[in-house]
Amino acid sequence: MLGGVRRDGRSGVNPLTAMVLRVARAVALIDPKINLRVDRHTGLELLAVAAELTRLGLGFPQYANDEVVIPGLPRFRAIRLPAVAAKHPQCGDLRDAQRHPELHQNLVVRVWGWSRYFCELDEAYQNQIIGRHIYGA
Repeated sequence: MLGGVRRDGRSGVNPLTAMVLRVARAVALIDPKINLRVDRHTGLELLAVAAELTRLGLGFPQYANDEVVIPGLPRFRAIRLPAVAAKHPQCGDLRDAQRHPELHQNLVVRVWGWSRYFCELDEAYQNQIIGRHIYGA
C-alpha cells in the first residue's frame, strides 16, 4: 500500500512512493500488486506516474480514494465500524469532544483498524462512531 495519510495527518507519500511505481512500470510484471491511496492532496506528478503504470494494462495500481471509498463502505455493509477503543468513553464524552475538541485532544478511537484522535476525524466519521457506540453495532 502506497501513499495515504500518516497518523499525524501528514502525507504518507515519500520518494520511495514514485520510485516503486516507476520500477513496477519498468519491469512490467503482474506481481506484486500495488495499491495507491489517494486524496485531494495527492500530487499531480505522482498521479501521472501511476497513470503511466495503469496504461500498461497490468491491473494496477489499484486506486483507493480515501475521501470517497471509506465513507461509502459502511453504507454497503462492506465493513463494520470498529468499537470505540481504549477507555470506552461514554456517548456524552464523544458528543462533548465534538463541541469542545480543545478539551479532548487525547481521546483516541479505533477506526477501520487504525487508532486516531477523535477530534481529528471529520464530523461524519465522528457521528458514525457515536452511532455505533449508542447502538452497540
